[in-house]
Amino acid sequence: MKNITSLAALLAATLSISPSYAQSGFILEPTHTLTAVVEVDTQFTTGAWMPSAPSAGGPGTVLRLDIDGFTTGGTVSPDIENDFTPMVYDLSGLVLDNNNRHSNRTSHLLRPAGASWRFVSSGGLDPRIEKVNSGEWELEAPMEFANDVTYFSSRLSGGLSIEGAITGTGGFIVDGTQQDYRINFVGSTLYLNAQASYTGPTIIRARGLDIFDAGSLTATSSITVEPAGRLVVRLGQNPLGNRIGDTIPVTLAGGALSGSGGNTSYTETLGDVTLARATSSQVAVRSYDGEFALNSLTRQRHATLSVYGDSPIRGVGGVVTEGAIHAGGALPLVGGAGAAGTTSISIVPYMAGHSNQNSTAIFAKPNSLVTLDPNNNFRVLDRSTELQVDLTPDTLTNANVWQRGSLELLTAPTSVNALVVDFSTIISGPGSLSITSGVLVSSDSDNYTASIGVNDLLFPNDAYVWASERIEVFSDVTVTGDFNKSGLGLLELIGPTTASGGAAFTQGKTDLYGSLDATDHVIVSGGGELEMFPGASLTTPLLEIVGDKARFTMSGGDLQAGAVIGNLFLEGGTFSPAAALETSIDGNLTLFSGSELALDISGTGAGQFDQLDVSGDLLITGDLDLAIGAYTPAPGDEIPIGLVDGTLAGQFAGLGEGDVAATAGNVDLRISYTAGDGNDISLLAVLQGDFDRDNDVDGFDFLFWQRDPSVGLLSDWESNYGITASVAVAAVVPEPSVILMAATASLLLCSHRRRD
Repeated sequence: MKNITSLAALLAATLSISPSYAQSGFILEPTHTLTAVVEVDTQFTTGAWMPSAPSAGGPGTVLRLDIDGFTTGGTVSPDIENDFTPMVYDLSGLVLDNNNRHSNRTSHLLRPAGASWRFVSSGGLDPRIEKVNSGEWELEAPMEFANDVTYFSSRLSGGLSIEGAITGTGGFIVDGTQQDYRINFVGSTLYLNAQASYTGPTIIRARGLDIFDAGSLTATSSITVEPAGRLVVRLGQNPLGNRIGDTIPVTLAGGALSGSGGNTSYTETLGDVTLARATSSQVAVRSYDGEFALNSLTRQRHATLSVYGDSPIRGVGGVVTEGAIHAGGALPLVGGAGAAGTTSISIVPYMAGHSNQNSTAIFAKPNSLVTLDPNNNFRVLDRSTELQVDLTPDTLTNANVWQRGSLELLTAPTSVNALVVDFSTIISGPGSLSITSGVLVSSDSDNYTASIGVNDLLFPNDAYVWASERIEVFSDVTVTGDFNKSGLGLLELIGPTTASGGAAFTQGKTDLYGSLDATDHVIVSGGGELEMFPGASLTTPLLEIVGDKARFTMSGGDLQAGAVIGNLFLEGGTFSPAAALETSIDGNLTLFSGSELALDISGTGAGQFDQLDVSGDLLITGDLDLAIGAYTPAPGDEIPIGLVDGTLAGQFAGLGEGDVAATAGNVDLRISYTAGDGNDISLLAVLQGDFDRDNDVDGFDFLFWQRDPSVGLLSDWESNYGITASVAVAAVVPEPSVILMAATASLLLCSHRRRD
């Protein structure tokens, strides 16, 4: 149902739904609460329950267990045991609150031998486990997931260890308060130290899932690791063999996969691994921890992968790429196909890594390239032996180059296969630089800026820019394909950039000072951020803002988009529909003060006026700029410029209900915020002086004005008296009744002026 609300109410709602790294996430309301004292083992039936002991359980039952852990003495951790009658205890929620701040304090939640928990939905809501505070917990009893179960933790420290087997048809979602994904800390990990054979999906949205000791995940339908999530596999510590079933599909959707365990001979074989569209993911493992092997690898469009550690990722099956997005087939290697140890070795363009073999820190900074050897093993290149040191100016080569100093390129073209720029490198000059593979990687050295200012920077294929630190690009950039930005560092695009494909900003921040013209979509997703500054311009048929950690902001510039998917918040600059006259916003649109909506109008027919179609909410405090083309509005014309499916709040600056938004000849275009089904925005063409809106200017309009002079200017009535809608630009001969009315109106006018 559509509705209009106050600006203050919608602004509050808008701020509450704005993307944020911190989300409370707690939704459970306990039906029964048990408080236990630290170092005292407690039975459920004898504890201090409020309001009473929930002996039966069932759908809707939510248990909260509070551990008072502020004492400082002793080393005993409390056992909380449920000895209620049902051996299979049904519940819809479990809240675990452990205030114990000592590392040697872990609260154990037990059930009698043979008893188990069964998590069931209630009232259409799936069951949840919520962990509060920083104390550790262990769930000792088996669990059955009848529905999808969400684990949510609010703290950056303290974890939950699952010690009992998990079965059932539901799935498992690991979530939590999402700290800044860019720091190397996951916190409050969920540990799996038992066999999990539930058949629903596993989704790691935030925090981490650590499979260790006796833990295994063998029957889940799929595993997805999202940008704030991390999957840790303790390689070589599992007496049962593989920790993750060989046929389980794994999707890396911006998250991290890492291995540890200290067993050099152990290989964890994964099923079909997919790098999800427009995401930047990570894989890290060192050789003394074992290795990963992939049945296959499918890369969807705009996906990139960072590889860390000296252990190769093995491809045990057919390694494929691109999925259904492009042609598919064998993984493309770009370069001179030189042998290992040479500077012309072929590379995987959408992968980068760190040359330090001991660097497996998740979200480390790539500083080298990745190849695929004849045995289908991915590995990071050694910069000192497998990269050419410094460019050869004005020379065409297929080498992979590590640029460590500044230089100038003159008029002859320079080309390389891939380029790693180090420290404060400056590449300038009137010449051109072409990067065949499209791979440009900046140094991992802190607080350094690499600058590229040659006249033309050319990417004859897709471009993959990995900004580990800051990269400034002053050049005219031409990409014959897709433009992809990864890496946690800052990329500044100062000159014009043209991409014949799309553009994706999936990690780190990009500042746009120049122009970006993409023939296909522009995507900001995962942990990516794109900000437009005054003087910048972005033109695309489709702007996608995907995920609650993606950021698109405008403090200035000109955005022209045919469609937008996601919530769009504009604090400055101008937004216009580009070539597509109708711009659909699949989400919310907020035009703050300082921003502007620019619309062109050349008629009332289809395709003759710009229009916004917002599926969500529309909040307006910015300006409206109307450009009237070769169009003379006819009184009574109505132009719907804004269709809003959600809530409409606010008004364009200086334009209240019924105010004049534009004028063409002697016809005003007056704005309404209550058009359509009550909260759409339209422009109504009204003759100047037609105060009663009946499409003519006569004596009745004067009477209308007398009662309320605020309806318009009397001079408009005087100038257009006798005009009707059919002859809005010329005077007509009044009918007799009109003559009589006019005479009466004239007497009233004279009387009015004498009184003045």
